[in-house]
Amino acid sequence: MNNEYIEIAQQLRLLADRLERLAAAQNTEQPEPVEQLVSEPAPEPAPAATRFTLNDRFRFQRELFGGSAAAMDSLVSRMDAAPSEADVQALFDAEIARPADDPTAADFLYQVTLRFNNKLPLMH
Repeated sequence: MNNEYIEIAQQLRLLADRLERLAAAQNTEQPEPVEQLVSEPAPEPAPAATRFTLNDRFRFQRELFGGSAAAMDSLVSRMDAAPSEADVQALFDAEIARPADDPTAADFLYQVTLRFNNKLPLMH
């Protein structure tokens, strides 16, 4: 359920940004075409590490990486460079031994795979 709230917040942030740009365009002498503003693709998501809330970052670090910030940062960097969601999953499986139904592991994987699902980052 937490992930649903994150997705809703991300979509609201995108809509608010577009509405601000539309309002600004209407107040200028040469506004951007409305069609361009409405149809432009969503911005590229930020790296996974910037999408983690502070609480999630500490939870993942504690529960998945034995408290090691360096180990977590290393894996997240490699996951951000991975070309596909399957590659991210393979990296996770090779580094972290967790059951598939582990909620912390599921939350972590959801956050690092957002970019493959055309979702916006949680934070900019």
